[in-house]
Order: sequence, then C-alpha cells, then structure tokens
Amino acid sequence: MKRVFTLAFVVVVLSAALIGTAYADPTPDKTGAFSIEVATDWKIDTTADVMGLVGPNEIPHVSVTKDTVGAITLDQFAKVYVAQAKKELAQFALVTYGKTTVSGVPAGVWVYTAKVSGIVLEFRNYVMFRNGTMYNVVFATLPARYKTDVTGFDTMMKTWKWL
Repeated sequence: MKRVFTLAFVVVVLSAALIGTAYADPTPDKTGAFSIEVATDWKIDTTADVMGLVGPNEIPHVSVTKDTVGAITLDQFAKVYVAQAKKELAQFALVTYGKTTVSGVPAGVWVYTAKVSGIVLEFRNYVMFRNGTMYNVVFATLPARYKTDVTGFDTMMKTWKWL
C-alpha cells in the first residue's frame, strides 16, 4: 500500500506558460492501456513510467503512473488518501474531493495544494482502478495559473480512452 501512495505523488519543478488548444491524434501510453489526445504544444516525457506530459515552457506537468493493487477499491483508497498525503507532502491542504468517471471508469478527483522543492503548487489528481490496477494522473501547476491551466488538462482528460 505504501508503494501505491508513493507513486501517487510526483515531484515537479515548474516555471510558466499556457495550455494549447489544438490536440494531436490519440497518443497511447507506454503500456498500451489507454490513449489520450495531447495538446500540440505539449511535450511527451519519454522518461515517465507510463506517460508524462510537459506544458509549454515546462509548465504545467502531468504524470500518469500505474500500479498493480489487486482488490483495493476506489472507496478504500479515498478513505486513506488525505491522511497519507499529509504524511508525504509538505503543507498539504485539500481544496476539494469528488467523484467522476473517466472513459466509463469511476474516478476520484482531489484538488490540493502542497509545497514541493520549496515551491507551493496546486494539483488535480485523478485516481481510477481498473482490472486490479490503479491509474494515477497527477496534474501540477502554480496556484496563480491553476484556473487557466486546468481547463486544458480537463479537455485532455475527456479524450482518455481505454484500449
């Protein structure tokens, strides 16, 4: 369970830029589990475990990880998420939590702020469980840019398709 939570948090260092509005053809992740349409002015981080995306001028960042978790459910994960996040992240402050679906799969959505490498960032974190695997999508940007940047991220998340 510790590994699941460790993978749930991404260390990112950011600067500044806008999310683009043109989107490329669907891009599959490294494991062939899903595809997503990436804004054309974003870069795909080839060093990421499953998929990493970097916005123009290095901000914002998106990291997708996955981990085999067996029988853990979204509800079980949601019950311990905030307590674990407070242990893992400096100055963690939950803004909102809710549920949605991503390509037909239930997902938890947490919005929070935390201090990473001396910088306060704002995050939107989608977590979904499918076939014994947890998919963790972490979006991070500067708080002053959050409302602008998250719109483009949400547009990309709406294109998520399971393969």
